Amino acid sequence: MVDVGGGTLDVTVFNVLSRQNEDDVVYPVLARSVALLGTRFLVRWRWRDAGPGCDPPSPFRNLPSELETAALLGKTVDQLRRDDQPFYKGVVCCIGKTIQKAAKMGGVSWPARLFLVGGGASVELYQRAVRKYECDKNWYELEGIKLPRPENLEMARCGGMKWHRLAVAYGLSFDPDDIGRIIPPEDIEPVRRSYWKQPYVPPRWI
Repeated sequence: MVDVGGGTLDVTVFNVLSRQNEDDVVYPVLARSVALLGTRFLVRWRWRDAGPGCDPPSPFRNLPSELETAALLGKTVDQLRRDDQPFYKGVVCCIGKTIQKAAKMGGVSWPARLFLVGGGASVELYQRAVRKYECDKNWYELEGIKLPRPENLEMARCGGMKWHRLAVAYGLSFDPDDIGRIIPPEDIEPVRRSYWKQPYVPPRWI
């Protein structure tokens, strides 16, 4: 799961495991990373050399598209993307290192699912970073999936706010006893022995 927030980029690789005919569900967290690569830092990066009178957008609103951002900064979209490259590489590396760490533990079944959520999930730069891992079969076998919106979620007072902006908060609204147990990396080994079967691992990881 790649969660793009205002301040941080949070990447977590986890499994959803249960025993047959039992309600006990566990979520072993195989790897996790947090980096200061959220949308506020993207805005700061893009406007770092902007002249007077070229004010950055509010961090409390949806960011303008790349086309709109380029126009505000007096650039073309190609120029904007070239200037974004160091920031983009940081996002790609944060995602990749987290996946690689989990893969080396031998606890990921491939192909795996990749969810992009958070307030910055609609920003093209983060979407491109995620698509890189969906499309580059020489690296990983990842299937990009949109996090389904719960049927009973009411958003009447949220205006045009997208579901991905509320996904993490919605998940945190549940009692842990209702969703299962989250297992941190340091406590995974007993769970591995109790629940796991040897997962399929692509030949490149052997």
